[in-house]
Amino acid sequence: MGAAGFRATKPEEVREVLQKAMEINDRPVIMDFVVDREENVLPMVPAGKSLQRNDTVSPGAKR
Repeated sequence: MGAAGFRATKPEEVREVLQKAMEINDRPVIMDFVVDREENVLPMVPAGKSLQRNDTVSPGAKR
């Protein structure tokens, strides 16, 4: 398909990956950001659900 792919495995790599991706305008770009399992990445959208259905509470937290 000719897509460009970039991966950031550390926080200090994020800016470089974003800059490289933004320079490309002639093909699709895929960016992969590796996030520690314990980080709270919110909102979480369950598989198969819409963006209107998201969980903004950390796992295990009382609602």
